[in-house]
Amino acid sequence: MKRKNIKLLSLTAVITALSLTLTGCFISEKNIYDIVDAVLGPTETVEDIQSHAEKPASSDGNIGTNTEDSYTLMVYICGSDLESWYGRATADINEILYGYTDSNLNIVIQTGGAAEWQNSVISADTCERYLVTETGLMRVDDSIGLKDMTNPETLSDFITYCKNNYPASKYSLIMWDHGGGALEGFGYDENYEYGIMTIPEIGKALSESGIHLDFLGFDACLMATLETCMMACDYADYLIASEEAEPSGGWYYTNWIASLCENTSIGIEQHGKILVDDFIEDAYNEFPGMYSTLGIFDLQKIKNQVIPALDSFSADNLEQLDNGRYRLISRTRSDTRSVDEDFRDHIDLYDFVVKSDIASSDALAQAIKDSIVYYSNTPNCVDTHGLSICFPYNDLSLVDDLTLIYEEMDVNSSYVEFITRFANIMAGGQISASQDGNTHNFLDFLEFWGFDWFDDDYFGTTSYDETLNDLLNEYGELPVVLEGSDYLLKLTEDQWYMVSDYAMQMFVIRDGYYIDMGLDDYADFNEQGDLIVGYDETWVALDGVVVPYFYEDYTETDDYFMTYGYVPCVYNGKDSEIVIVWDTDHPYGYVSGVRTVYEDGGVSKGVEPVKKGDTFQIYYDLYDESFEYIKSVTFEDSVFTVGDELTVSYENVREQMGDSVIYYAIEDIYQNVYFTESIWYE
Repeated sequence: MKRKNIKLLSLTAVITALSLTLTGCFISEKNIYDIVDAVLGPTETVEDIQSHAEKPASSDGNIGTNTEDSYTLMVYICGSDLESWYGRATADINEILYGYTDSNLNIVIQTGGAAEWQNSVISADTCERYLVTETGLMRVDDSIGLKDMTNPETLSDFITYCKNNYPASKYSLIMWDHGGGALEGFGYDENYEYGIMTIPEIGKALSESGIHLDFLGFDACLMATLETCMMACDYADYLIASEEAEPSGGWYYTNWIASLCENTSIGIEQHGKILVDDFIEDAYNEFPGMYSTLGIFDLQKIKNQVIPALDSFSADNLEQLDNGRYRLISRTRSDTRSVDEDFRDHIDLYDFVVKSDIASSDALAQAIKDSIVYYSNTPNCVDTHGLSICFPYNDLSLVDDLTLIYEEMDVNSSYVEFITRFANIMAGGQISASQDGNTHNFLDFLEFWGFDWFDDDYFGTTSYDETLNDLLNEYGELPVVLEGSDYLLKLTEDQWYMVSDYAMQMFVIRDGYYIDMGLDDYADFNEQGDLIVGYDETWVALDGVVVPYFYEDYTETDDYFMTYGYVPCVYNGKDSEIVIVWDTDHPYGYVSGVRTVYEDGGVSKGVEPVKKGDTFQIYYDLYDESFEYIKSVTFEDSVFTVGDELTVSYENVREQMGDSVIYYAIEDIYQNVYFTESIWYE
């Protein structure tokens, strides 16, 4: 059973086809079921789609029959590895086909971005445009050539084409692929070295197309950011997007498309609710080990209410910083819900606001609530409210990147000044703490002094709280003391108040190397509140083999808990992470799935199921006696072929791998990391 949890933010980063040639005509005169068969990929069956479509179209079963509006829905699908490896775009196109009936709704799809398509219709050698019809896909343009789907000119050209060839009284655009939030933007094109389209570039494409959208939707991860809203508010009425990473299956389209076909004048409150509710239901049923969210946001309320309220809130925070209240703001930031393990500098905006002790918090919180047309999340998702904002905390270099994003969008906000000032104080604390060489933080000081946001004049007026650093000046490491059979870390109340995070690190000693076995959320305290520095010599194992494990997050309500982490590996030839989940229904743990790791830092769209016959190798990082990284290796007994399932357990480390050593990493409100003295198990 999973043991007592702690909250961890950033310590991990510290410690370590065929194509048909028919043009402008129906691909086939077959009925819809045969078309679905022809396009179907490996991830979904006709029966799956039909069973979904049997659900009610809406909560009240009545979507109306007013079809006065002509409506063109543009679907921009950059297939990427989601299609070439998993057939996810093919599955979603099938869902659209199954929901479509002849109506005032034009659905135009542009395809591209994938090295291979998992069907016999769409070509990987060129971008193509298709019109959805009752009898299937009709290719309407194959003259585009192979274009970079992450180039804003490609997007702008698609929108202009739809406007000229399928004019309508209402337009909407869905962008389908990977997403990376405020800083990483949208899309990974396999044919163009995994390019990306930034949020300002998306805005540029929308501006050049000269079209106003009913809604802009992202069937992609992490795109429900305030920065996305800032970009889109002049070009669309609504945003539909997810604050968290989406499951790999993405949106479920059939019932939602059917509702629009029946009534193209249906309001977004009605048809959007169908989309959101179907997505959340399917996401939780298929991927219960993931957090899933989806929301609809009124962009005019974002523009006229949220952004002005954010300016006032930011100005108040600036005043708080000038009055020496950095410690309180930093702890609030540390306690705020981060939206994804790999994107922890994106936080839930509402959660941060309501936890802030600022006079203008209530006004901003109410403005955010007013801007949400409809929002839902899976039951395991706590403290998420639909909309995130980028607040650099774990990586201060992102301040420069975020400032540039705001400048490119021509947004003049006091929020940028607030996070810049906050980062200056944090950086000052990191410099002060590292002068004696005892702490570890994220700054490379040679590069640090070149950051545009750093203000050495302001830094000269700040001070660093030496509460924890005083211990280091005396001991070099945080000292532990032996009382009875327990080694204890004893900190005063003031010292604990400075702590924002902590986690246990374990190394195995083998063949003269120290092998990094990862971080666990194991922590225990005695009655006096002292941290017990020790463990029971067991560790996470797959199929009985002890593996490196890195804890990521924990969620708890009155009647539910979920915690999860990952095991680094190469899975079916791709750098990946096996995700392990413990929750109320599975207290002894299970493998939720496997997700891809991208060299450029892109976020994986959910997890894919672990299937019988798949192969993977576990990677172990080796360190020397000074704990300096040497290389990564794979041992013979860590090469797996998946059987009926992968079992999760805790196994004895000494029996399998030999001696071990553990210590705790303690993170303070300046993001300095201190290490306790090590405890050896020999």
